[in-house]
Amino acid sequence: MKSSKSNESARSQSSPWSNRNYRVWFAADTSLLIGVTIGAFAFSLLGYTVSHDVAIAGFAATVYSLVRGGATLIGGMIIDRFDRRKLMIVGGLASFVVLAGMIGAWTTGLMTVPVLFVFAALRGLTSGLFSGVTDTVLPQIVAGGQLTQAYAANETRDAVANMLSSPLSGWLYAFGPDIPFMVSAVMYAVMVACAPFIKADLRPEAGRADDDRTEEEKAQAASHADKSLTAALRWYVQWPAATVLMLLVVLVNFSFSLGSTVALLHQQAIATPAWTIGMISTFNGMGMLIGSLFTEPLTKRFRGGRVVQIGLAPAPVAFVGMTLTDNPWIIAVCCGVGSLLLIPCNAVLGAYTELIMPNDMRGRINAVSDLFAMVFGSLAAAVSGVLLKGLGYTLAMGIATALVALTLAMTICSKAISGIPFRGEFDAIRPFPLR
Repeated sequence: MKSSKSNESARSQSSPWSNRNYRVWFAADTSLLIGVTIGAFAFSLLGYTVSHDVAIAGFAATVYSLVRGGATLIGGMIIDRFDRRKLMIVGGLASFVVLAGMIGAWTTGLMTVPVLFVFAALRGLTSGLFSGVTDTVLPQIVAGGQLTQAYAANETRDAVANMLSSPLSGWLYAFGPDIPFMVSAVMYAVMVACAPFIKADLRPEAGRADDDRTEEEKAQAASHADKSLTAALRWYVQWPAATVLMLLVVLVNFSFSLGSTVALLHQQAIATPAWTIGMISTFNGMGMLIGSLFTEPLTKRFRGGRVVQIGLAPAPVAFVGMTLTDNPWIIAVCCGVGSLLLIPCNAVLGAYTELIMPNDMRGRINAVSDLFAMVFGSLAAAVSGVLLKGLGYTLAMGIATALVALTLAMTICSKAISGIPFRGEFDAIRPFPLR
């Protein structure tokens, strides 16, 4: 018995890449990411190509965002009711069909402004309903001790994708507006093809990868589970620590988005060349990629809460530097410094928050969190423009800097953050139950 437990512990502390299910999942999730990012940028270009009106193109993006936001909550309930492997397949096929319809409408000359808005709504619907499935199943595939490393790998991949997807999508678009959507459709097809090869039990009642309950115990728990959306809200109310974690993630994303958008808008206002402005985003991605190398040593040496604090520590310094100058190259370097340790920070936060969620509620809990993130992400873009116009660059960046400093102070003072244990103790974390 002891030998069995020690073998299980050894497996959980090994690299997630030794887990076949994770390798297949990573291929599926990466295909989804490529499909989403290439398609999203190309759709923004298509809006102007079809309408020749920047306002209409922007409104199409708004329709997509509004529909996606509403569908996210419904998607969370669906994810917690049905086998998540089947949902990966259904979601991938639905997105493939929508993209095929867009390609057909363009090639046959039927892509008018009204049709564009229909597809904006359809893309928002499929994204909201199904885009959260792959993230939800990750804790069902890898053990708690592997989850931090898995999240770090995902974050590193996302940083690369964010750096390359827009230029690649624009390059493909130059060969024809339908080309990037064809590539996106193929990527969804790859995800659908990968899903059946994930052999883990992906039913909501199955629990995490290390769940050792009998089928009878799982069925009994599932029969008594509250499947309503309000259950996710009650879960946050019952567990203030979880609420603090969610608010921290939202505040981090809002403050970083606010600062970077203020900087980018100001560079446009002072007529900085577009390629130079692009370097700001490039340095931000490079900083994250370099910082990903520190994930393993930091998570081995320090408690999870300390890693989060260390991960956010460079940001206020970087934002102060951005406040004191509008030189684009200094701002680019500051962005790289500010994002340097975000991947270790996000890996710990992501893994820990997933582990404290009950598996059969993870879809709804994540949906609530994602909706908050989307709302505040949209607000950051609007607020940045208002602050820049009303207060000027220095004061606007000063407000963003104050928010980043407040976020760091929150991680230092909060027991919910400081209580995150070492990565080696993640296997022992049990979900916070809905009482």
